[in-house]
Amino acid sequence: MALMTSEGQYELMARLLLDVAPIAPMPCCMRCGSVKHIEWHHVFGRNNDPEFLASEKGHVVPLCRPCHRGRWGIHRALDQAKVNLGYTPDRIDRGRRARKAWLVFLWWLDEQLEPDHQQSA
Repeated sequence: MALMTSEGQYELMARLLLDVAPIAPMPCCMRCGSVKHIEWHHVFGRNNDPEFLASEKGHVVPLCRPCHRGRWGIHRALDQAKVNLGYTPDRIDRGRRARKAWLVFLWWLDEQLEPDHQQSA
């Protein structure tokens, strides 16, 4: 049995994500459903794969401002998980960072919303 390369893992995750986050005509927050203050989140990290994200199919998902950058938002979760979103020229390290960012994003999506956020969304 051959092991999948990190590039192969990244491509597989990217294809899977396309089915997870279809872009709706009127974007709403992928986590709470709010249509207010929508921002676009790069699920792999903007700097982790600049060539792919520069294409038309960049992996971005709609999130409201509180879910994106708020106290319980994805960027807070990425900080707490110590995912480095800065640029590195090392392709292997970029792939590792992209996988970590994606895994934290999937975990974060499954976490329950805070009660005060559910009411205000």
